This record gives sequence, structure tokens and C-alpha cells, in this order.
Amino acid sequence: DMLQAELGFLKSPAGADYEVSKPIDSELLPAKTAIGIAKGNKELKALLDKGIKALHDDGTYAEIQKKHFGDLNLYSGK
Repeated sequence: DMLQAELGFLKSPAGADYEVSKPIDSELLPAKTAIGIAKGNKELKALLDKGIKALHDDGTYAEIQKKHFGDLNLYSGK
């Protein structure tokens, strides 16, 4: 999680090229979500955004959610 990253990895030499960005708050995800990528890697961010959208558009996300969580709606927690 973000706290772990800030207190651990980001303070280490290996974390020098990474930074904390704003969490993604999207209707496509059940909660605010963040993915760690290298600073300034806009190309990778765009690919991740496109991939997440594609998973929703073609029904793959719903299929995975149903398989692993049954009828639990991850968006509402019900």
C-alpha cells in the first residue's frame, strides 16, 4: 500500500526513480487504486489505462470478478 511504499521502498536506493502519484479514482475500479511505475513513464501509464478500460469493455473484468468473488459487488461491497 501507499504507506508501505512511502516508508520503505521509496526511501531505499532501489526506489530512487519512483514517486507516489495520486491514486486513481475511476468508475472502472472498485476503490482508489495505484500502480507503481517509474517517474515520468507516460507511455506505460497510457498502456495501463487502456488495458484496464479494455478489460471492462470486453467483459473480462466482470468475468474475473464473478469467478473470484461470486455475486459480491466490489463497487459497493454488497
